[in-house]
Amino acid sequence: MDQFKKLYHEYCKTYHVEPNDLLLGEIQKVSGEDNKTKSLNLSSFNIPEAQCSILGKILTHDFIFTSIQLNDCNLSSDALSALLHGLMTNATCKILELKGNGIQGSGTEALSKVLRKNQTIRTLRLEWNQIGSMNSPAFSIFCDALADNKALIDLDLRNNDINHVGASELASALKRNTTLRAIDLRWNNVGLIGGRALLAVCESNATLNELQIIGNNVPDDIMQSIANALSKNTEHRKMHFEHSQNMTVLSRQLQNVHEEKDREITTTLTRMSLQEQAMLKANKSLAEKLKKLQEALDDRKLAFNALSAKYTELEASITVAKQENDDLLNKMKKMEIGHHESVHQIQRDHKQEKDDLIHMQDKLQRDLKESLDVQRRLTEKIHDLERKNEKLQTTVHELHETIAMNDRTHQIKLTSSDDEIQRLKLKHKEDLKDHELVANRDIQRLKEAHTASEQTLKEQLSKLENIRITLEREINSLKSTSSTQKLHHDELLQQEKIRIKNDEEKKQQELEDRLRTLTSLKDELEVIIIREIPGQAIRQ
Repeated sequence: MDQFKKLYHEYCKTYHVEPNDLLLGEIQKVSGEDNKTKSLNLSSFNIPEAQCSILGKILTHDFIFTSIQLNDCNLSSDALSALLHGLMTNATCKILELKGNGIQGSGTEALSKVLRKNQTIRTLRLEWNQIGSMNSPAFSIFCDALADNKALIDLDLRNNDINHVGASELASALKRNTTLRAIDLRWNNVGLIGGRALLAVCESNATLNELQIIGNNVPDDIMQSIANALSKNTEHRKMHFEHSQNMTVLSRQLQNVHEEKDREITTTLTRMSLQEQAMLKANKSLAEKLKKLQEALDDRKLAFNALSAKYTELEASITVAKQENDDLLNKMKKMEIGHHESVHQIQRDHKQEKDDLIHMQDKLQRDLKESLDVQRRLTEKIHDLERKNEKLQTTVHELHETIAMNDRTHQIKLTSSDDEIQRLKLKHKEDLKDHELVANRDIQRLKEAHTASEQTLKEQLSKLENIRITLEREINSLKSTSSTQKLHHDELLQQEKIRIKNDEEKKQQELEDRLRTLTSLKDELEVIIIREIPGQAIRQ
């Protein structure tokens, strides 16, 4: 309501119009009421044209007043047109009262525009106006608009100078109208022709229930015929209303049955979905178990692969150890060959030295023999010289001394050479013994190292062989265990699938039985409803 007042003041300010105190007082009075139905009662107010224009603009946006009363306001055609222009787009007003305003001509045309465009006005009161005076063409326009209107239910046209021509036009409009239920045409001048036209429309219009034509110079028989036709419409309307109520009840019952079936089907589907979810959970758990078993098997495979890798590494290390052993054996063979070669070299050197000593001894012996031969020859010469020349005794004696000295020198040389030979022999023997001792020690040490390494390698080989046998046993046991577990899980999975399949078949069978039962119930209900509807129609 405050918004209505605010709009009123704004429009007054915009169009330079002084606000009307009476109008503001009426608006204030309406704002003080607590009822939901707001009524703007401006009856008997002298409203200027400018105020009507502002009210028309406000009513365009109004969403408060459901009833507007402008009775006995002596509105001019322009003022009425301005007000009705705002009501053309109004979607709140349901009751419009314009009694005693002398509406005719352009005012009637403005009403026609409202009837064409406004689809919310249910009651229109136009008592004490001049809408149908002097066969005005505006009334024809009004009737055409009334024929097209789909909202108006109650129309009051009392005391509007409607003659038989206007009544005929109104009757032709009522033939096309399908919503109007009550028309008040009292105190007009319809006459016999207009009464017959209205009678014809009452016989053809099925929605019109009330038509008051007292004071229109209509014969009593026509009025009675109109009353009978309207009573038939009333009865027909009652029958239609009862039939619609019965159909509503039946539709509700059918809807309840359908809802019950839908609920049962929904419950069944919910159960099925829950069962499917349970099956999915079971399948998921089985899949998780299988996944865990697969992961365990993969772990075992990884462990087996790791053991295989270790076994391969051990074989590689054994191969390397064998290679090293072969290298050591080759080195030992090479050392033995070198030792034999050194022994042979020493023997060759010893033999060479021995040969040299023998050669030297032979040479010395040859020299000795030669010297002995020379001595013998000299002795012979001496004897010859002694025999030949005694004078040479001194020389011979000197020669003897020289020979003795030479003999001693040779003897000393022979002795020293023998000592040197003996010393060299002893030294060579000692060197040979030392070399043999060192060689024997090296050979013994190499043999011991070879024996120890061979023993170690044999122990490692035995350990690796034991590990390999243990691993093969573990692998065989794991393979047998995994195959047994896999077979067991396959059997469990097959049993679970068979059980789930049997449960599904049982549940499907139960659902089919329920659906057949529901279908039979539905058919029985439809048969009962089909039987009851003709009986009710006959009773009605």
